[in-house]
Amino acid sequence: MKNDKRVLIEFGSNMAKIMSADSKDMKNENLQRLPLRLATLMDDSGKISEKGILAILNLIGDTKIRNADAQEFILVGTEALRRASNQQEIRARVKQDYGLDLRVLSPQEEAEAAYRGMKHLISKGKRAVCFDIGGSSIELVKVYGNRIESMLSFPMGAVDLYHDQVHGMPISNCAYTGLRLQIEKTLRWKVPSECNLIGSGGSVHTCAKVAMMNAGIDSSDIEGYRITKGELLRQSQVYRALDIDGIIKIPGMDPSRADIILPAVMIMRHLLDQTGQPYFVASRRGVRHGVFLKEIEKGSRT
Repeated sequence: MKNDKRVLIEFGSNMAKIMSADSKDMKNENLQRLPLRLATLMDDSGKISEKGILAILNLIGDTKIRNADAQEFILVGTEALRRASNQQEIRARVKQDYGLDLRVLSPQEEAEAAYRGMKHLISKGKRAVCFDIGGSSIELVKVYGNRIESMLSFPMGAVDLYHDQVHGMPISNCAYTGLRLQIEKTLRWKVPSECNLIGSGGSVHTCAKVAMMNAGIDSSDIEGYRITKGELLRQSQVYRALDIDGIIKIPGMDPSRADIILPAVMIMRHLLDQTGQPYFVASRRGVRHGVFLKEIEKGSRT
């Protein structure tokens, strides 16, 4: 029987996500998240350091070894690689070492991919806003039914906010105010009068797991879980009072996100405040799933 396995690596600003699944129907899906922090491995000129480049190359090599039975490898990058002044060099080295193309998604492509991954949660005939929070960018997609109305990308994410405003935990009142003001200043858009909110990204996933474990709910699958404004307020108050070690000990917390979870939760709260919604729906599916689905569609047409 012919192997139908594809492997996708998404190089984000905070994490690298490795997803494998069957090409035709996305069965046998497996997902790994590995801390990479490319956003912090840039120098003042905007170059990703040699340490960062080697981390990318080593991750690709290790993934190929672990998935030697894969039919195809798909490599995509988001905001950190978009910003990198040495993006072409990195892509050339990936091609030279592994014969693979590293495709850097435009903001529009990233937003569309995030929507494609989440659209199964959109109610028919309803207006929705799908958002994806990354380490260095936020994507918003306004949708009516199955039609995209507009796409927005903001060059601000949880890693950026932590390094610009927070610096350390517990956060001071001054730093907390600066964090809130930066979010309000940057995240400005024309808000629909009525819409449902659907969110994805590693921080959304972590926030949902923390909420579900706090409520005594099975957190093995967060898909479709409703995160309320009250829960976001509860989590932000908890995170404000703790140091990193204390946050790591919270049930459901991803240790690699302990430092950036407060900025991410504040972004979620701000989006609920802007739209006037009492909750948003969490999705474990996002950019990588959207890219994967598009590749499946391309393959079915050939």
